[in-house]
Amino acid sequence: MKSLARFQQFLESIPERRGLALLRGSLLAFGGTWTVTQILSFAIVAVYPGPQFVGSVFSSVSGVIGAVLLAPLAETLMMRGMFWALRRLRCNKAGLLGWSTLFWWVSHVASESWGIPAAAGFWVMGVLYLAFERRSTDWAMVYVSVFHCAFNALSFGLYTFVHR
Repeated sequence: MKSLARFQQFLESIPERRGLALLRGSLLAFGGTWTVTQILSFAIVAVYPGPQFVGSVFSSVSGVIGAVLLAPLAETLMMRGMFWALRRLRCNKAGLLGWSTLFWWVSHVASESWGIPAAAGFWVMGVLYLAFERRSTDWAMVYVSVFHCAFNALSFGLYTFVHR
């Protein structure tokens, strides 16, 4: 738990950085999160292969645009609304992150191989959103949307490479 708390502190420090330090922190957060979720994904597939998505929505151009661009933008908007609603219910930061992570995990669990690891990615995006929101809501929206788009693009690229 100590290392998770330290990682959260690291994530929360990213908005305070400028220039190359902001880029370096962002790349470390992105790379670490993406790597952990991919390791979890491949470990789950090794134990429980589940359904194969050959010929799925990911095989069309519109599916790629949806998964890599539109879904992350819509989900970031939904995250903003969810945090607003949870704050109205007087949730603290742990509650905001917990409920948000649970919601996104449940909504992505259609595939065990990427749905379960999605919880880690959405927790990180929630921490980053809340941290950047202290700077401005616009910064939070843009940063998390770009983070999420890049995350999905890289994941989709790996998925396509492995399943071709």
